[in-house]
Amino acid sequence: MPGLPLIIDCDPGVDDAIALLLAIAAKEALEVLAITTAAGNVGGDLTARNACRVPEIANRPDIPVFAGMDRPLSQEPVGADHFHGVSGLGDLPAGQKRSPNRRSVLVNSCWSGFGKSGWPEANTATRPLRHDRGLD
Repeated sequence: MPGLPLIIDCDPGVDDAIALLLAIAAKEALEVLAITTAAGNVGGDLTARNACRVPEIANRPDIPVFAGMDRPLSQEPVGADHFHGVSGLGDLPAGQKRSPNRRSVLVNSCWSGFGKSGWPEANTATRPLRHDRGLD
């Protein structure tokens, strides 16, 4: 029996990469349906790239990744590259084989559809939810 259906919203630096790896590995408890990203620890292009890289490392390239906002809506970006490294994943080589999907009406519908038949019963965010109204 699959685990709890889950969409994970994150800004993958080192900390979120570990959280994603743990969630993907917990197959009996969690069913990771998708990963969505926004800028945070590093810029949006890098968080999206990092989110694509993690399922590759976990041998789960079937998990879709949706890139969201590349900057906060109401404040200047505050990066954490002093901790997470310039790429957000320390010194891990890029190695990206795929590009993220753009977050779209489909994802917006998914976020508003929790609790309805056919949509996940749970979601989790590992970042501040300051980007969510800016879905493109």
